[in-house]
Amino acid sequence: MAETSGPGRPYCPKSLSRREFTRTIFTSAAVASFPGSPQAHDSISQAPRPQAEMPVTRLFRSLHGELRKSLCFPFDRRVRSRIVKPWGVESPTISDLSSTQQSDCREIFKTVCSVDGHGRFMKQMQEDYGGFERYHIAFFGEPGTALPFEWHLTGRHVTIQVDGNNSEIRSPIFLGHSDAKNNVWAGPGILADRIYKEVDRDRNARILEQTGNARALASSVGRDHPGLTLNELDPSLRAMAHGLVDELIGPFRSVNISKSDEPLRLLFYQASMSSNATWDAWKLEGMGFDCYYHRTPHVHTWLNLARR
Repeated sequence: MAETSGPGRPYCPKSLSRREFTRTIFTSAAVASFPGSPQAHDSISQAPRPQAEMPVTRLFRSLHGELRKSLCFPFDRRVRSRIVKPWGVESPTISDLSSTQQSDCREIFKTVCSVDGHGRFMKQMQEDYGGFERYHIAFFGEPGTALPFEWHLTGRHVTIQVDGNNSEIRSPIFLGHSDAKNNVWAGPGILADRIYKEVDRDRNARILEQTGNARALASSVGRDHPGLTLNELDPSLRAMAHGLVDELIGPFRSVNISKSDEPLRLLFYQASMSSNATWDAWKLEGMGFDCYYHRTPHVHTWLNLARR
């Protein structure tokens, strides 16, 4: 897919935890009947550490000379919001850093991932790129100031941004995996497929759009064909949708998300009328949340979350 930073990120005054966000995308009556997500239990935040003791700050301050020039940028640098499938912000990789700096990179990454998510990332990175050390990092901004400060990890099928002040994941996010049969990010697609197949025929027609270029619609917001809101689903399908959203944000321990009262809408795309697949891609979008997912030739996921 072409480089994109996704839809706009509106300011919303109240931020939510990962578990709270998953629940608030439904009506309160619907949520009351659903059990909590098992994945959410490993997202309990630990007591905040002083800024100077955080590994992201320690790593930033350990960079000097050419490494500092290559990996540290002003926060307003345009490349900060860039997403492409295989890329590095700059040529140095984690393997070019000292053993202590590499250890800090691993600690930063492990801190922002859920236990399950970290295991999936390690498998994907090894299979797609030869391991964690082959990936690239960059800093935008600097610690100890009133301005934002972010640490980025990029490489094949991964673009992740971390808030250096509180170790929360930021967006835009890109995830992929080249293994079509045992894809670590297949879960959302499996759940979305079940929802599509179980929606009745009348509503099914509302959530499928046949188009010659499904990926070109990935950045569309507020279209005339809005799809189906999750609140319109039957209780059993709402439960599946609840699991779908948790699968999307489940790889991360803490997610920087702002609350929106707009319900999420689900829309499937079929790239060709003659396609053997029922659908080729789907999009889940609302004012504070936007996900585009396609499954051929293997899974790619773009995720954008409204920031505080």
